[in-house]
Amino acid sequence: MVYITSLGKKLSNQEINAFEIEHNLSLPFKYKQFMLENNGAIIEPSVFQISEDKGESVLSALFAIDRNLKRNVLEKYIFIYDGRIPEEFLPIGKDPGGHVICVNNDDHIYFWDHEEETSQPNDLNNMYLLAENIYMFVDSLYEDEEV
Repeated sequence: MVYITSLGKKLSNQEINAFEIEHNLSLPFKYKQFMLENNGAIIEPSVFQISEDKGESVLSALFAIDRNLKRNVLEKYIFIYDGRIPEEFLPIGKDPGGHVICVNNDDHIYFWDHEEETSQPNDLNNMYLLAENIYMFVDSLYEDEEV
């Protein structure tokens, strides 16, 4: 069973639309639906597979749209990763190692490995596909077997 704890206040379509206009972006459909339902999240279980070669990581949080929060705020991470991650990607979450979970314009969820970051922000060599959409990503999370 998946347990989702929302981080921010409940959002309306108008609030999400205002956020999109303010930041000159368009949230992909399924990710926008997830934000309307949860507005950021701490999720248990939280382990996910990056790739066979890269192994596993842990989802620390999915960012919220809520300026009243002190951390895990989507707006903050958009600013931090502007010019670092490929243009068609939006940072939506993180792991404990400073790597970023991203969504692209097609609603696909990716892992961005900062240790493989290059000086070319549109280089996709450090991007790893995790799931076709945010719901499939959440459903793919599992418990750490060592616990």
